[in-house]
Amino acid sequence: MALITFPEGLRPQTATYDLIRADAGEDGPFGELQVIERLHTAKWMQVLGFTALKGDLRRLALGFAQHIGFRGNTVRLPIFGYERGGPGGGTPLVAGASQTGRTLATDGWPNSTLVLRYGDLIEVNGGLHQLTADATTNGTGQVTLQIEPALKSSPPNDDPIEYLQPTALFQFQGGQMARVTRIDEGQVTSDLTIPLLEA
Repeated sequence: MALITFPEGLRPQTATYDLIRADAGEDGPFGELQVIERLHTAKWMQVLGFTALKGDLRRLALGFAQHIGFRGNTVRLPIFGYERGGPGGGTPLVAGASQTGRTLATDGWPNSTLVLRYGDLIEVNGGLHQLTADATTNGTGQVTLQIEPALKSSPPNDDPIEYLQPTALFQFQGGQMARVTRIDEGQVTSDLTIPLLEA
Protein backbone atom coordinates (compact mmCIF):
# COMPACT_ATOMS: atom_id res chain seq x y z
CA MET A 1 0.00 0.00 0.00
CA ALA A 2 1.38 3.38 -1.01
CA LEU A 3 0.29 6.89 -1.77
CA ILE A 4 1.62 7.42 -5.28
CA THR A 5 2.15 10.60 -7.27
CA PHE A 6 0.30 11.37 -10.49
CA PRO A 7 2.92 11.93 -13.23
CA GLU A 8 3.75 15.57 -13.83
CA GLY A 9 2.72 16.79 -17.27
CA LEU A 10 0.15 14.01 -17.80
CA ARG A 11 -3.44 15.15 -18.30
CA PRO A 12 -6.40 13.10 -19.49
CA GLN A 13 -8.15 14.07 -22.72
CA THR A 14 -11.50 13.04 -21.23
CA ALA A 15 -12.67 12.85 -17.63
CA THR A 16 -16.00 12.06 -16.03
CA TYR A 17 -16.87 12.22 -12.37
CA ASP A 18 -19.89 11.24 -10.35
CA LEU A 19 -20.97 10.66 -6.78
CA ILE A 20 -21.88 7.00 -6.30
CA ARG A 21 -24.14 6.61 -3.31
CA ALA A 22 -25.64 3.68 -1.45
CA ASP A 23 -29.20 4.53 -0.48
CA ALA A 24 -31.36 2.33 1.67
CA GLY A 25 -34.80 1.91 0.15
CA GLU A 26 -37.92 -0.13 -0.24
CA ASP A 27 -40.37 -0.85 -3.03
CA GLY A 28 -43.11 1.72 -3.46
CA PRO A 29 -46.76 0.94 -4.26
CA PHE A 30 -46.02 0.75 -8.00
CA GLY A 31 -42.81 -1.28 -7.75
CA GLU A 32 -40.49 1.73 -7.85
CA LEU A 33 -37.63 2.06 -5.38
CA GLN A 34 -38.32 4.71 -2.72
CA VAL A 35 -35.28 6.08 -0.94
CA ILE A 36 -35.93 5.95 2.79
CA GLU A 37 -32.45 6.75 4.03
CA ARG A 38 -29.46 8.37 2.36
CA LEU A 39 -26.47 6.53 3.75
CA HIS A 40 -23.06 7.98 4.56
CA THR A 41 -21.31 5.58 2.17
CA ALA A 42 -21.27 7.77 -0.94
CA LYS A 43 -17.97 7.80 -2.85
CA TRP A 44 -16.64 9.81 -5.76
CA MET A 45 -15.82 8.02 -9.00
CA GLN A 46 -13.60 9.49 -11.70
CA VAL A 47 -12.86 7.90 -15.07
CA LEU A 48 -9.75 9.20 -16.85
CA GLY A 49 -9.44 8.78 -20.61
CA PHE A 50 -6.23 9.11 -22.59
CA THR A 51 -6.23 9.10 -26.40
CA ALA A 52 -3.48 8.55 -28.99
CA LEU A 53 -0.70 8.61 -26.40
CA LYS A 54 2.83 8.31 -27.73
CA GLY A 55 6.38 8.74 -26.54
CA ASP A 56 6.93 9.95 -22.99
CA LEU A 57 3.24 10.60 -22.32
CA ARG A 58 2.41 7.02 -23.32
CA ARG A 59 5.14 5.73 -21.00
CA LEU A 60 3.91 7.90 -18.11
CA ALA A 61 0.26 6.92 -18.53
CA LEU A 62 0.95 3.19 -18.83
CA GLY A 63 3.31 3.36 -15.85
CA PHE A 64 0.70 5.15 -13.75
CA ALA A 65 -1.97 2.62 -14.79
CA GLN A 66 0.20 -0.27 -13.63
CA HIS A 67 1.17 1.49 -10.39
CA ILE A 68 -2.36 2.49 -9.34
CA GLY A 69 -3.57 -0.98 -10.31
CA PHE A 70 -1.67 -2.61 -7.43
CA ARG A 71 -4.02 -3.41 -4.55
CA GLY A 72 -4.06 -0.74 -1.89
CA ASN A 73 -2.23 1.97 -3.84
CA THR A 74 -3.90 5.39 -3.77
CA VAL A 75 -3.42 8.76 -5.45
CA ARG A 76 -4.68 12.23 -4.51
CA LEU A 77 -6.18 13.91 -7.57
CA PRO A 78 -8.21 16.96 -8.49
CA ILE A 79 -11.42 16.48 -10.41
CA PHE A 80 -10.17 16.92 -13.97
CA GLY A 81 -12.36 19.20 -16.06
CA TYR A 82 -14.10 20.76 -13.05
CA GLU A 83 -14.75 24.52 -13.26
CA ARG A 84 -15.81 26.48 -10.18
CA GLY A 85 -18.82 28.77 -10.50
CA GLY A 86 -18.39 31.03 -7.44
CA PRO A 87 -15.56 33.52 -6.87
CA GLY A 88 -14.64 32.28 -3.40
CA GLY A 89 -12.17 34.61 -1.70
CA GLY A 90 -10.88 35.20 1.79
CA THR A 91 -9.40 32.42 3.91
CA PRO A 92 -12.35 30.11 4.61
CA LEU A 93 -12.24 27.91 7.71
CA VAL A 94 -14.51 25.48 9.52
CA ALA A 95 -16.44 27.43 12.17
CA GLY A 96 -16.86 25.15 15.16
CA ALA A 97 -15.97 21.59 16.08
CA SER A 98 -18.19 18.47 16.24
CA GLN A 99 -20.03 19.18 12.99
CA THR A 100 -21.73 16.27 11.23
CA GLY A 101 -24.25 15.69 8.47
CA ARG A 102 -24.87 17.65 5.28
CA THR A 103 -24.24 21.19 6.51
CA LEU A 104 -20.96 22.87 7.39
CA ALA A 105 -20.69 26.17 9.28
CA THR A 106 -17.80 28.22 7.93
CA ASP A 107 -16.21 31.65 8.31
CA GLY A 108 -13.33 33.66 6.88
CA TRP A 109 -15.02 34.43 3.55
CA PRO A 110 -15.55 37.97 2.16
CA ASN A 111 -18.49 39.75 3.82
CA SER A 112 -21.97 39.76 2.24
CA THR A 113 -20.87 37.95 -0.92
CA LEU A 114 -22.02 35.05 -3.06
CA VAL A 115 -18.84 32.99 -2.62
CA LEU A 116 -19.76 29.56 -4.02
CA ARG A 117 -22.42 28.33 -6.40
CA TYR A 118 -24.64 25.28 -6.52
CA GLY A 119 -22.51 22.40 -7.84
CA ASP A 120 -19.16 23.84 -6.70
CA LEU A 121 -16.73 21.48 -4.97
CA ILE A 122 -14.85 21.91 -1.71
CA GLU A 123 -12.33 19.78 0.13
CA VAL A 124 -12.45 19.71 3.92
CA ASN A 125 -10.80 17.31 6.37
CA GLY A 126 -9.54 15.24 3.43
CA GLY A 127 -13.03 14.72 1.96
CA LEU A 128 -14.56 16.05 -1.25
CA HIS A 129 -18.03 17.60 -1.11
CA GLN A 130 -20.37 19.28 -3.61
CA LEU A 131 -22.58 22.25 -2.76
CA THR A 132 -26.31 21.63 -3.07
CA ALA A 133 -27.18 25.34 -2.79
CA ASP A 134 -25.58 28.72 -3.51
CA ALA A 135 -23.56 30.07 -0.57
CA THR A 136 -23.86 33.77 0.33
CA THR A 137 -22.08 35.06 3.41
CA ASN A 138 -23.48 37.32 6.10
CA GLY A 139 -21.96 40.65 7.14
CA THR A 140 -19.12 38.95 9.02
CA GLY A 141 -18.07 36.45 6.33
CA GLN A 142 -19.92 33.46 7.76
CA VAL A 143 -22.03 30.98 5.79
CA THR A 144 -23.38 27.49 6.37
CA LEU A 145 -22.66 25.33 3.34
CA GLN A 146 -25.18 22.72 2.16
CA ILE A 147 -23.16 19.73 0.97
CA GLU A 148 -23.22 16.20 -0.42
CA PRO A 149 -22.08 13.69 0.59
CA ALA A 150 -22.42 14.02 4.34
CA LEU A 151 -19.29 14.61 6.40
CA LYS A 152 -17.57 11.29 7.09
CA SER A 153 -15.98 12.65 10.24
CA SER A 154 -16.15 15.94 12.12
CA PRO A 155 -13.51 18.41 10.91
CA PRO A 156 -11.65 20.32 13.61
CA ASN A 157 -12.46 23.95 14.28
CA ASP A 158 -10.52 26.30 11.98
CA ASP A 159 -9.71 23.48 9.54
CA PRO A 160 -9.05 25.11 6.15
CA ILE A 161 -11.55 24.74 3.32
CA GLU A 162 -9.95 24.15 -0.08
CA TYR A 163 -12.09 25.50 -2.90
CA LEU A 164 -9.48 26.54 -5.49
CA GLN A 165 -8.36 23.01 -6.36
CA PRO A 166 -10.23 20.47 -4.24
CA THR A 167 -8.96 16.90 -4.40
CA ALA A 168 -9.96 13.42 -3.30
CA LEU A 169 -8.01 10.27 -2.52
CA PHE A 170 -8.63 7.65 -5.23
CA GLN A 171 -7.81 4.00 -5.82
CA PHE A 172 -8.25 1.73 -8.84
CA GLN A 173 -11.90 0.76 -9.08
CA GLY A 174 -11.12 -2.85 -10.00
CA GLY A 175 -11.72 -5.01 -13.03
CA GLN A 176 -9.73 -4.33 -16.17
CA MET A 177 -8.50 -1.06 -17.58
CA ALA A 178 -9.45 -0.51 -21.22
CA ARG A 179 -6.30 -0.27 -23.31
CA VAL A 180 -5.85 -0.27 -27.08
CA THR A 181 -2.38 -0.12 -28.65
CA ARG A 182 -1.87 0.67 -32.34
CA ILE A 183 1.27 0.11 -34.38
CA ASP A 184 1.26 1.98 -37.67
CA GLU A 185 4.45 2.23 -39.74
CA GLY A 186 6.58 2.00 -36.64
CA GLN A 187 4.55 4.59 -34.70
CA VAL A 188 3.10 3.16 -31.46
CA THR A 189 0.11 4.89 -29.86
CA SER A 190 -2.24 3.85 -27.07
CA ASP A 191 -5.71 4.71 -25.82
CA LEU A 192 -6.25 4.09 -22.13
CA THR A 193 -9.21 4.37 -19.75
CA ILE A 194 -8.59 4.27 -15.97
CA PRO A 195 -11.60 3.98 -13.63
CA LEU A 196 -10.93 5.31 -10.12
CA LEU A 197 -13.01 5.18 -6.94
CA GLU A 198 -12.60 7.28 -3.82
CA ALA A 199 -10.55 5.38 -1.25
